[in-house]
Amino acid sequence: MPGDAGATIKEIAQRANVSVATVSRVLNNSANVRPAVRDRVLAIVNEIGYEPDPIARSLRTQATFTVGFIIRDLVDTVFSTMAQGVDNVLRQQNYTLLLSTSSHDPERDAHQLATLRSRRVDGFILAISEESSPALIAEVRKTSKPIVLLDREMEGTATDAVLTDYLSGTRDAITYLKSLGHRRIGYIGGALTIRPGRERLRAFTLAMREAGLEPRESDTFVGSFLQDFGAESCARLLDQADPPTALLAAGNQIGVGVLQALRERGARVPDDLSLICLDDVDLFRHGNPPVTVISRPFERIGELAANRLLERIRNADQVEHQQIFVPTTLVIRESCQAVSA
Repeated sequence: MPGDAGATIKEIAQRANVSVATVSRVLNNSANVRPAVRDRVLAIVNEIGYEPDPIARSLRTQATFTVGFIIRDLVDTVFSTMAQGVDNVLRQQNYTLLLSTSSHDPERDAHQLATLRSRRVDGFILAISEESSPALIAEVRKTSKPIVLLDREMEGTATDAVLTDYLSGTRDAITYLKSLGHRRIGYIGGALTIRPGRERLRAFTLAMREAGLEPRESDTFVGSFLQDFGAESCARLLDQADPPTALLAAGNQIGVGVLQALRERGARVPDDLSLICLDDVDLFRHGNPPVTVISRPFERIGELAANRLLERIRNADQVEHQQIFVPTTLVIRESCQAVSA
C-alpha cells in the first residue's frame, strides 16, 4: 500500500494491536503514549519503511509543518549559527526550516515575509534589518501565524521575542578595562534602527557611568554593523590627536573592520590599542592575538526561539506574549593590556 498514508497507518495499527489514533500520536511525537507502546509502533514503522505523506498530512491538519526564518545576512556566522539552533529543534519535531535573507534591505524583509506567508508556513522567526519599516510592519500585522522576534522590537505588533541582555557582559568588559588603567574607551556600534544597535550603545553608556567614566561623543561612532563602517570609524578614531587607549567594537563584522584598519595603519593589538569585540567568531578565537569578546550563545538563542515558536503554534489561544532574555558574558583573551605609566 505504498503512497496511501491512511491505509499504511491502519496496517501499522493492526500489527501493533493499537488504535489508528495511537499510531498518529506516535508519529506526531505526542507525549501521551506509553513508552512500551511507542517502541512497538516505531519498530513496525521501521520494519515496513513507512514514510508519512506530507501533503496528505497538511490537508488533514491544515498545517504545513514548515517554519519561515528571515535573517538580514546569510554570510554572518552569528545568524547561520542561530539558524542551526533553530533547525536542531525543528528537525526533532518533524518541521522543515525555510531560510530567507533580506541582505540588510527592509523592503526585502517585507517581501520575504509576504512570500513565506503565501506558502502557508506555520510560524515565523524574524531577525529583520530594520524594525520601523512601514512596509514590514504592515506585513507583520497581516500575518495571523505566530511570530518570534530574534533580538528585535516592533511597536504595535503582537509577537514573542528572544532578546539579548547586553548590559551583563558590557558591564564586565568596562570594569575589566578600568582595572587595566583605561579611562578613555572608544565605541563603534551599529544602526539605532534595530534593538542591537540601541541596546549595545545603552549598555556601553550605562556601564561607563557605573564605572565612574564618561563616554566622549568624539570617541563614539554609530551607524552600521558592516565591516566597512568598522574600518572607517576606527581610522577616524586613530586620526585623533589623542585617541582612546581602548575600544569596544559592538559587532563581529565591525570588529573585523577595526582589525583591518589597525593593520593598514601598522598599529598592533594590544600594544597600540586594547580591543574588545562583541560576539565571538572564529577570527577572534584564533587570531593573533586572540581577541577578548562579549559572548552570547548563538545556537542556544536559535533553540530558544524555535521552542517558543512551536509552543505558540501548539497553543494558538495563548494570550500573553513572552520575552526571553539571554545573558552575555566576558571572555578574556589577549587583546587588552594595562595602560603604561
